[in-house]
Amino acid sequence: MSQNVPLFARKLLAPFPLYTYPPNTPKRYASCHATLWIYPPLSKDGVLSADVECLKWQAYLALRGVKGLRIRTDVDPQGCLDVRLPSLQAPLDPSTPGTAGDDNLDLHAAHHIPAWADAVLNQSEDALEGYKTESDRDESQAWIALLEGNIHAALMLAQPTSSLLYRIFMFDTTVSRPIESYMAPPLPPRAGLLSLLPPQALAFLGPRIPKDAIESRYRDAIAALSDRLGTDQWFLGSKNPTPLDALLFAYLYCILSLRSDSSIRAEVTRRVNLVAWENRIRSQVIQAFSRSGHDHEKNM
Repeated sequence: MSQNVPLFARKLLAPFPLYTYPPNTPKRYASCHATLWIYPPLSKDGVLSADVECLKWQAYLALRGVKGLRIRTDVDPQGCLDVRLPSLQAPLDPSTPGTAGDDNLDLHAAHHIPAWADAVLNQSEDALEGYKTESDRDESQAWIALLEGNIHAALMLAQPTSSLLYRIFMFDTTVSRPIESYMAPPLPPRAGLLSLLPPQALAFLGPRIPKDAIESRYRDAIAALSDRLGTDQWFLGSKNPTPLDALLFAYLYCILSLRSDSSIRAEVTRRVNLVAWENRIRSQVIQAFSRSGHDHEKNM
């Protein structure tokens, strides 16, 4: 304690010493390899995230042909750019890995990953994003909306959620987007007194789950995906993989990872072309992410 503090004050504060600690921030893993920060995989020995958004970017990088990728699963979203996973930690100069060290590393938010991949692969930005025609690119937006809408709602329905009592007694105040908000077309608004509550309060009360409507729209969506894919190598008949292929794989993988008695899972397993396509893409994505990337977490 500073000697400038009066003696009586020092004696008064002596039983309450002030300790300072370094900030609790995630350590950077010094590597010349790109490292994707993701939510943990479904299994300890796996490399594929259990989170659709993280897995989508894993698939995107793998299908673009980026090699030597690593993963990191011990970073909280609060420590990431945009306060969300995934984030990409990579050398400052993509074309020259350089030596390991914090000064040679940069951190990228998810929406900057495509530009980083272009630089790594020495490719110019493709206005069509890999699609054959502008019409195909426009059509892809409808399929993306279907995946992120009705199919995402069904996946949420199949996954366990915390109850209202749990959120109250465990002081879990996390407000997530209601499951019904993913559905297209949207459900009619709530009636009565509940219509007066703000969206945040309605989300805390829990979702208004129209199970039959979600499952019906999900079945139609899976059937449409299977018919449109057919026997093509890539969705929409593209010659090379596109962002839509990465997103489709992420959803198929998460759906096929559900328990075996899940009706949501069964809707995919009965369509041979979707299962075979997911299995082929999964092998490519796993090969792009080395399991040795887990080793550094044990030494931190």
